[in-house]
Amino acid sequence: VQGASQDCPGENARQLARVVCATVLAGELSLMAALAAGHLVKSHMTHNRSKVNLQETPVTCIKKAS
Repeated sequence: VQGASQDCPGENARQLARVVCATVLAGELSLMAALAAGHLVKSHMTHNRSKVNLQETPVTCIKKAS
């Protein structure tokens, strides 16, 4: 697509918006599928480069009443 549409102003912008939205939606769908299948967490834990031991961190953020 080159230049502005003479017949229907704004059509090129609408087409670009559709392409961008479809790309973002595909990325979100892929991310949700990886989360649902457990692949995302597994790959993050496999390639974890942090020095923090995640097993020692508390699993809840709720403070106990004193």
